[in-house]
Amino acid sequence: MFLRRVIQRNTFQKFIRNFSQVPGSEATGAHPNAQTITPETPNTNDATQKPIKDDQMKAINEYKEALHFYQQGKYRISNEFFSRVLNQIEASGQKGSDNHVHVLKKLVSNQLMLRRYTDADEYLEELVDTVQNHSANDALIYAQYNNLFVHRLRVNVNKAILMGKALLSESEKANLPLIYQKQFLFNLGTAYLLKGNYVDAKNRLRECLAMQPNNLLKGYALNNLAVASWWHKFPNFSTLPEEEEEGSLDNPSGFSDADREYSYQQIDQDFANVIPLFKNSLFNIENVPNCKDGETKLLLEELLDQQNIAPRGVKKLDPDTNLIINAKESGTPLLNIGEFLFNTSPEKRNEATFWFKYALKFFEKNDPSNIDRCLITLALFCASAKQYVKAEGLFRRALEMLETSDSYNKILCLQLYGQMLTKIPDRQKEGEKLITEAYSLADQMPFWSNKIIHVCIPELEL
Repeated sequence: MFLRRVIQRNTFQKFIRNFSQVPGSEATGAHPNAQTITPETPNTNDATQKPIKDDQMKAINEYKEALHFYQQGKYRISNEFFSRVLNQIEASGQKGSDNHVHVLKKLVSNQLMLRRYTDADEYLEELVDTVQNHSANDALIYAQYNNLFVHRLRVNVNKAILMGKALLSESEKANLPLIYQKQFLFNLGTAYLLKGNYVDAKNRLRECLAMQPNNLLKGYALNNLAVASWWHKFPNFSTLPEEEEEGSLDNPSGFSDADREYSYQQIDQDFANVIPLFKNSLFNIENVPNCKDGETKLLLEELLDQQNIAPRGVKKLDPDTNLIINAKESGTPLLNIGEFLFNTSPEKRNEATFWFKYALKFFEKNDPSNIDRCLITLALFCASAKQYVKAEGLFRRALEMLETSDSYNKILCLQLYGQMLTKIPDRQKEGEKLITEAYSLADQMPFWSNKIIHVCIPELEL
């Protein structure tokens, strides 16, 4: 099969070996929270084998023990038992079987819970090799490539860019199913965005959008395109190392000749379109064209009207009384609208406040476990107004929610909380200690961790 012959033996493995030790490309402990997206992929079950379920695997005592400890959150113990099961399967000649693939996926999940991201990467690579060598199902093979690709968006951007270039090279693209071309273009555009290469990020995301992906993938691509257009104008997030300036298959940094040709006028035009892009993202994620409730559909169209930043004097669109954006995946673009306005257009404070309030109500109702970013922003407002007691309560609540998190929000919260305390008499040392903790944690995070909270990244399909 073409994919096996070219990707495995030549292109892909060659490129991966070349960049297995790219300085600064490995995340040492951070696995930032990512939004969920259902990739535009077909059924990946091998037509010749039925998927193995947990209850079928429980015949193996170690597997039963592994599941038990995993469900209890005792991931170090469950990892040991899953490893034993894997060894038994391989020793019994079942390598490549559904059992083998199933346990490899369990081990990936276990490594992620333990924050062993390099180990997870190795198991994902093993999944790719195993499925390629034992299955003729292209959909199943590409699904494993996509899992590895998505994982590297979070923990190794250099390898993600390298992988995307290999999978979308001219020789491979001609044989790549359309459905995976869209997904891989989205992934590669997102990798460029995280790297700070905004020109190629825009180009790849626009290619994805031109291929008419489903509404959810389209909504995520529009969000990421809006973010690229925002940061291209205000490149505070650009972190490309100085030694990486050329874009090629031998250099995953990503800059191309197109970057030099991108005019300031084009950058300004893209920037002027950021809010419409965020709104269009929400329009697609909420699937407004197919909304069955006619009244709700009209309200959504009015709320997401691209001619106005925010509705004025329309009580029926007040989120306190009528919250009509409810898809859990809408959280990222909702937050982005408010933060974009607060950071770039201080004269539009009323509009920014409307969207911040909308995001706050949205997370309270639809995704309370991820409301921490809103709490931090609200605490910052209180601190700016010298309402220190209220601000401290909000900062502490956010830190409690982020206690076991690798999200950059934890760093941000520690830093802002510490800065506030340094302004309060007799609490300067306490504030300095929090700021030191924030810097220490930041040193363990990948350089793109401050960007990832604004960007839509798929979940692994495990």
